[in-house]
Amino acid sequence: MFRARRAARVARRVLTDTAHLSSCVGAHYGVGEDRLAVVPLGVDVHTFSPRAEDGDARILSELGVSPPYVLVPGTVLERRMPHQVLGAFVLLRSSHPELQLVIAGANRMRRTGRLGAWIGDLGLAEKVRMLGWVEEEVLAPLYRGAELAFYLSRHEGFGLPPLECLACGTPVVVTGGLGLDDEWPDYPFRIAEPTEENIAAVASEILADAEATAQAMVEAPEVIAGLSWDRSSRRLVAELRRVVRP
Repeated sequence: MFRARRAARVARRVLTDTAHLSSCVGAHYGVGEDRLAVVPLGVDVHTFSPRAEDGDARILSELGVSPPYVLVPGTVLERRMPHQVLGAFVLLRSSHPELQLVIAGANRMRRTGRLGAWIGDLGLAEKVRMLGWVEEEVLAPLYRGAELAFYLSRHEGFGLPPLECLACGTPVVVTGGLGLDDEWPDYPFRIAEPTEENIAAVASEILADAEATAQAMVEAPEVIAGLSWDRSSRRLVAELRRVVRP
């Protein structure tokens, strides 16, 4: 913490990848707006696209994943509210008992055993598939095959998984504070208060009417197209040049 504070104090420019983080850094470390800049990350649209590949079904089968399923992508951390997601899944299954919940990410909770205990206590042992960390090449098939995904967090950085999901044509239930806020301010499936009931309600909305969900997602391709790594690198280079400029 001391090193971060000192670095922020002496740096000519302080770069973050979202406006939310920029405001947090400015407030926490006393960095003026004149020294803050946002350089968003990018999405590889060649890897993450809605176009189904010939090997998608094989990859899902090898992972032991059977549609229909909903997906939790990314490392499992306390701040990403896994207990609330599991509770919401219980509520969601009351109207969609056919669904499986797939968790694709390493368990990095402080007490790793709690995740399995929660799953057992909620009676979900037969309905939750925990994949742990997965290779990058299986992510796009997992995203494309899901009915929807969850990416909820109390505090987060840019948040690539939800944008990768959207690039694959899969809607995501999210909280605020992500790069998605900057790129798509009126994203329709963002939750202000992530209670189990609210999470389940938004998920149910997505599943209830495929046509309405597709209409709500009409902006997704344009948003994702603007998030290229080329744009990101150009903005980073521009900031570096600004720092070294005499």
